[in-house]
Amino acid sequence: MNLKEFVDPPKQYRPSPFWSWNGKIEPPEIENRIRDMKQKGFGGFFMHSRTGLKTAYMDDDWMRAIRRGVEVAREVKMESWLYDEDRWPSGICGGKTTERKNENLAMALTWIRDASALKDGDYEEIVAYTKTGEDGAAQTFTEKPENMTGTGAFIARRFNRGHFWYNGENYVDLLNPQTVQDFIDNTHERYAKLFRYDFGEYMPGIFTDEPNVNRLIKWFDRDGQSPFSFPWTPGFAEYFEKLHGYSPLSHLSHLLSDTDEGFKFRHDFWLAINERFIESFTIPISKWCSEHEFKLTGHYLYEDDFYPMISSGGAVMPHYEYMDIPGIDHLGRNIDHPWTIKQVSSVANQMGKKRVICEIFGCSGHSMSFEDMKWIGDYNCALGVTFFCQHLVQYTMTGDRKRDFPPTFSYHQPYWDHIRVMNDYLARISWTASQGRSAAKTLVLMPVNSAYGVYNVDAENGGVQLKSIEESCHGLIRELLAEHISFDLGDERILSRHGVSSGNNLTVGNSSYSCVVLPYAVTWKSSTIDLLESFEGTVIVIGESPKRINGTPDDRIAAFLSQENVIAIPDVSEGAVAKINECSDRDISITSADGSQARNILVNHRIEASAHILFLANTDRKECSEVTISVNAIGGVVELDAVTGRAYRYASEIKDNTTIIHTKIQPAGSRIFLIDQTQTSVAGKEQKMKEEPLTIEGPYAFQRIHENILTIDRCSLEIDGKKILTNESVCKVRKEIWRYTGIDEYKGYQPWTLESRNIRTRTNKTVLTFIFNVKDIPERIELAMEDADRFTVEINGTKVEPSPGSWHIDRKIPSLDLKEHVVEGENTITASTDFLWDTEIEDIYITGDFAVGSAEDGFPIIHEPETLNTGSWVEQGYPFYSGSMIYKMEFDLETIESDRYEIDISGAKGSIFYVVVNDTEVGAIAFSPFRGDITGVLKEGTNTVEIEVFSSLRNTLGPLHHIDGDNLKWTGPEQFVESELTEEQARITGSKNTWTDAYQFAPYGFIEPPKLIRISQTS
Repeated sequence: MNLKEFVDPPKQYRPSPFWSWNGKIEPPEIENRIRDMKQKGFGGFFMHSRTGLKTAYMDDDWMRAIRRGVEVAREVKMESWLYDEDRWPSGICGGKTTERKNENLAMALTWIRDASALKDGDYEEIVAYTKTGEDGAAQTFTEKPENMTGTGAFIARRFNRGHFWYNGENYVDLLNPQTVQDFIDNTHERYAKLFRYDFGEYMPGIFTDEPNVNRLIKWFDRDGQSPFSFPWTPGFAEYFEKLHGYSPLSHLSHLLSDTDEGFKFRHDFWLAINERFIESFTIPISKWCSEHEFKLTGHYLYEDDFYPMISSGGAVMPHYEYMDIPGIDHLGRNIDHPWTIKQVSSVANQMGKKRVICEIFGCSGHSMSFEDMKWIGDYNCALGVTFFCQHLVQYTMTGDRKRDFPPTFSYHQPYWDHIRVMNDYLARISWTASQGRSAAKTLVLMPVNSAYGVYNVDAENGGVQLKSIEESCHGLIRELLAEHISFDLGDERILSRHGVSSGNNLTVGNSSYSCVVLPYAVTWKSSTIDLLESFEGTVIVIGESPKRINGTPDDRIAAFLSQENVIAIPDVSEGAVAKINECSDRDISITSADGSQARNILVNHRIEASAHILFLANTDRKECSEVTISVNAIGGVVELDAVTGRAYRYASEIKDNTTIIHTKIQPAGSRIFLIDQTQTSVAGKEQKMKEEPLTIEGPYAFQRIHENILTIDRCSLEIDGKKILTNESVCKVRKEIWRYTGIDEYKGYQPWTLESRNIRTRTNKTVLTFIFNVKDIPERIELAMEDADRFTVEINGTKVEPSPGSWHIDRKIPSLDLKEHVVEGENTITASTDFLWDTEIEDIYITGDFAVGSAEDGFPIIHEPETLNTGSWVEQGYPFYSGSMIYKMEFDLETIESDRYEIDISGAKGSIFYVVVNDTEVGAIAFSPFRGDITGVLKEGTNTVEIEVFSSLRNTLGPLHHIDGDNLKWTGPEQFVESELTEEQARITGSKNTWTDAYQFAPYGFIEPPKLIRISQTS
């Protein structure tokens, strides 16, 4: 271990975000942005085409931008990663893979209840026919019956072209090796031709994003039925027969239910789908990358639960073996899916892969704070992630781009200049989780083959049996984590290729286990039973005993279960975990005051030579945990502070060959301890401390750092002199313009494809009218409006022009000076244009030096207050403000004791806070307990404190009208717009209309007053 790397981790440990290339990409801007990211502590970036791309994907200008990216990355010593798709999922090459190639379009095997209505053109092939018997069960046969009455059919058909997300094409057939080869030729080979000699340290590899074979699409037939669809490809029946020894065609009806009779076929079908997906997509791309000394990274669609995972490709763990840097995504503000992370980190442990990537923070919303990021980042690190890919650094935020699954981490955010605080922290915990090897001695096998067999496409979430298997496995994983039993998950196919049993050890690649746990399952592979029969360590079987091998009833499994080293436990319970604990040689214990395991604490325990490395994360966001850590190792303890980069000796004690550490972990907090077996422990001296708080009451003098803003998100619409909409939401107006001008079928296409198709709107004179009120005319007031140079903009009848070099939020959103033209009372802005398809129709923003009145009064422009009171600044004149406020306060100290003083801002709401005391910078405070040591900068007499509170883009850009306000666990484009779902659409999609005309803001500022804390030692 090199602790110097912990202080300032090199690029491979630092976050590398998705860099959203979503406009006209210009090499000079590329250089500026890369140098800025380097300064902000990023280690690299993924050059990722996103919604709004104007530069033609994979054409010459695109390649010139990529060239500039790698050149500048090399200059500043960053990693410039490629991304293999225009948006996602991977495989389509922006539509080029299927262009003029019908055979590359994805294919579905669809069951039609009534085949008598089928006509030529509805399908490519009728694969099999079905009849429903008197008992309600469907029978499958391959001969066409003379009488088609009551006959169903499984038909193979290609996806239809014309899908907006695929630029008028559709998704591709990743079960077809030739399709994948065409994708490689269009993407990887094109890059290799131009950048082969750049592959390496500064262009390390390529990201593949959510490739899948998902076919569970509701294809509505002529009777309004919703038939079921499954993955399929030409030649799949022959592939299945070669793999399993029988034809699938006369068994297809078993896919429609979860009958015991059909268990074997469903088991074999989904196993074959998974194997074919790996062989046709993952292995060829992995092989290509290996041959070109290029790293394959990324993640697959739906890694979370069995139900969506199966339909999207069967299983994800077998893919990870072939990835250089396997990964997942973690979307939304939650920590809900531990097994997603454990799957990928377990394969990495077993296959010796040091880097495990997580696409992280997307869909969490603009208001995501630094502590939100830390809470989620800690969770991932504690479960094995070592490489963070933040979602998303925006190139530009005009148009739809601002709604592209926020937040953005870019110059647009008020806190951008302080993002290095977060990046340094993530880099240090990534370094920590990358050291040594996992301490896990317990292996939990994943019952995915059982999930295949019980999967019921006709039941909610795959059926009751599937849910039981899934919940039992989830429950076991959560219990093991809560009880701090280090474990890995095991995939049976990886086990069959890399598992070796020797006495009490079961070795899988680089990892060795003394205890194997079989969760509740219905079947296991024969290769697994072969291996476990010779294993002399402990095998624990949970739940009802399985009775099948390879999906078929087999008496052999009963003999295995009767072995002396096999222990049966009825269900996932405290008894089950106690037995696992007893048999698995527990390596670490983390207990609360009552002696029970502190279940809210996660731990990543790794071993490096003579040192044990512990990363601990508190998943509780409200309560501090006081814990005792006991580790089966003897040595001195060093704490590594991931916030500051400092390392120092930490008090511990030795008892019964165990190192014991007493410590506290703050809410959403983390601690890193090294137990160095070459050092001796340092005894702690118990100190009792007394805290005396001094509340610093408001009102507070303040300084607004950025321009205030009023978002106007309602307007009226007139087209060709005809009034179309009056005072409606801009999102509704935008949609109506696209419909009226005849181009709504192209909504969602990438701009570069529309330009190449020479798409033009009908000539329409479009007029937008916005209203705002002014009570007090300010000294400075401007309008920020997207594409202002395309409009004739008037305020109260007077034309205004964009001010050269002036912009707001984004450099592509120009500002127009309104100072000479606003009046007290109602003001009208009209914006007229001959609408073109690439004209941005968006909210407008009034900016300047003013305050904004209440919603009840219509958000009028008013004079700014002289002070701010305790409470959110939203209610004090700044509801739409995206920026920072410096709160200024004073307090007197008669004497400066030898005590310690801290400033406590735990009652504030913000993304991050920056403290200055007596004109001396104390620094950033970003994490719980939101206290900063200010001892050395205080003086006798009057002390001044300035606390800068940073907000985010949330209250300017929204979503401002979602009924759940800022309590969204998921924020995507649909959360920003006015939904128009019918009752039937809502039922089918499980969605609801979530729009409210009321404005929903996030609070910022001193919700509660700060405190000065005097800390002294008591006798």
